[in-house]
Amino acid sequence: MTESKPLHLYEELLLLALHDEKGTLNGGYIEHALAGAVLAELLLEDQIIIDDQANGLIKLQMDKEPDDPLFRKAYRLINLWQKPMSLEGLLSELANLSSLRYLATEQLCDRGVVENVEETILYIFSRNIYPTLNPAPEQEIVSRIRDGIFNDEAQLDPRTCALISLAHHTDYITAAISFHERAKHKARIEVIAKEELAGSATQKAIAACQAAVTASILMTTIMMSQVNT
Repeated sequence: MTESKPLHLYEELLLLALHDEKGTLNGGYIEHALAGAVLAELLLEDQIIIDDQANGLIKLQMDKEPDDPLFRKAYRLINLWQKPMSLEGLLSELANLSSLRYLATEQLCDRGVVENVEETILYIFSRNIYPTLNPAPEQEIVSRIRDGIFNDEAQLDPRTCALISLAHHTDYITAAISFHERAKHKARIEVIAKEELAGSATQKAIAACQAAVTASILMTTIMMSQVNT
């Protein structure tokens, strides 16, 4: 188990996506959600920037490879790609990495938040599930989301704004609030999702990742529908 450090944004989003007892993932766009969370955090931390003078292409600000495995994947995609990438292009490439989901869940395993359990189905097939081992981190995340949505006077930090926005656009927010609560507080959620509570730098990061996630999911849906027809 690794030393206790604050969870990354993608780890928080993944905890919302994982079913506590079953250890399975809810929803079908986890790779896009994880990729969006990775890039949102890198933007918020100024590890990458969107260069407006270069038609919105991504510019790397890191001097060396980061220790985190998902951040390292993003670093390598930017650094080794033959031509500059847009945020949408980078998110799509990152989401298409087959190892992304595994690396993210293993991070939570290393922290002792979830455990990796091999489950046998019909005595033939096996799969890995990740039931909750330590519920405290997700409880804190849910509490922070609920307070941010239900308390109109709450001062939200940039990371929480980004988390609520990404969770809302990927539907993982239903792990923290019910469908009824989501409908009742729709206006407040939209204010947060539209970055109206964040500073200008945060607004740019959230808006860019929000658009990139939406575009990537839409493209995947279109491609899948063409395959099935």
